[in-house]
Amino acid sequence: MQQIRLADLDRARLQQFLDRLALEYCHDTVHLAHTYLRAIFRLAVDEGWLPKNVARTLTIPKTPRDRDETILSLESVQQFEDELDGSDRIIWQLLSRCGLRAGEVFGLQWQDLAQDQALRIQRIYARGKVSEPKTKKSKASIAVPAAVFREVLKLRESTSDTGEGQWLFPSSRKRRGTLMPLDYHNWLNRVLRPLGDKLGIRVNHQILRRTFASLAYNTGGDLNDIQAQMRHASVNTTANIYTKPIPKSVRKAVEALDRRIRKRPQAKKS
Repeated sequence: MQQIRLADLDRARLQQFLDRLALEYCHDTVHLAHTYLRAIFRLAVDEGWLPKNVARTLTIPKTPRDRDETILSLESVQQFEDELDGSDRIIWQLLSRCGLRAGEVFGLQWQDLAQDQALRIQRIYARGKVSEPKTKKSKASIAVPAAVFREVLKLRESTSDTGEGQWLFPSSRKRRGTLMPLDYHNWLNRVLRPLGDKLGIRVNHQILRRTFASLAYNTGGDLNDIQAQMRHASVNTTANIYTKPIPKSVRKAVEALDRRIRKRPQAKKS
């Protein structure tokens, strides 16, 4: 593979790369590549490695493949939840109630539980690797509905080892003698896709993240609070943002969504 120095790349060359990418991949993939390129060059400038951020004005080209904008209905979220139990149910709740990325859920360790009914996102686990969260702003505390947090605590009570470094959702197999967390794609293929096929509903973690945002907004959540909960990347991200307490309005938004999902229609009397 050819190696090219960052200093040898200009805006035109980077834009050509994105344009070629758009010919083969969907909008979400191209958008992610655009985000990473801008972040890489922004860091290079901040660290003094480059004098100018040539990726700052890159544009996202149109893609021939339609962007996936699937959003689950409230009833679909309830259907999945009714079919799941144990840790699988808790994983589903964290994805559908809290707007977490899949790697953040499977990267959770027991010391990440906070006393203020929150989870501290400290790492992600994806494709067999443990790494830092996606952005600095991603490394934060997120609000968890009270009922979901109680279920996490019940899981902790039934777990034999909840010490430092132990995973909330461990794999049944060890790798080189070390217990690793569940892999999202393994869980998706083993649990979520078969259930989705049974229910006739397509689902993955991207769909669930969009579903969280849509349902939270339709439940009355404020867009700024939903963005704070999802921790979307920002140019002005600061390293210490995760230390800030969760605003009451953010907590209110996730609680309202949790209550709405848990509420089932009353059966009609004959």
